[in-house]
Parts: sequence; structure tokens; C-alpha cells
Amino acid sequence: MSTVTVLRPDELHRLAAAKMLQDTGLCTLDEIAAVLRGPEHGDWRAVVRDRITELVEQQRTLAIAETFLNHFLRCPRDHPIETCPSLRDYTTRVLAAAGKP
Repeated sequence: MSTVTVLRPDELHRLAAAKMLQDTGLCTLDEIAAVLRGPEHGDWRAVVRDRITELVEQQRTLAIAETFLNHFLRCPRDHPIETCPSLRDYTTRVLAAAGKP
């Protein structure tokens, strides 16, 4: 005979919140656990602030990637990596900032 576990509404809410954090916030299990445990087990707000900082950086990186990919699609050249002057100008500036020739 199998046993059925019935969850209380507050337990269902916690599970739904954990799933939302995992799906929308791309939080790790440790981060989710910190938020679910609450203030009596540490500074969950610091965990959330750190996650937000990481998400902002990821958004910045994704925006740059999107800009490049859109440029590749709009560039009339057959091989933008080799022949696009706009891309060459950008990579030249990046290399110069990094101290590379």
C-alpha cells in the first residue's frame, strides 16, 4: 500500500516559491535554500543582492552578444569576422584596451 503525503498550503507556497526562484531567477539550490530558511539562518537578503548583481552582469553580457549577433545578420559582407570594418574597429579597440597588438 502506498502512502500519500498531503502538503499544507504554506508548504505548497514554499515549493512554488522555490520553483519560481529556480525558473525565473536562475538561483542555485543553495541560494534558494537560504531564501527559504529565512533570517534566522543567515542574511538571505545578501544572497538575493549577490544573485541580482550576477544577473545584471549576465544581462550586460547577453546584450553585447545580441548586438554582435544582430550585426552579423545585418552586415552585407559574406564573412563579417574577416572583412567587416565595424567589427574590426571594435576588436581593435578591445585588444588595445587589453594591451594586445
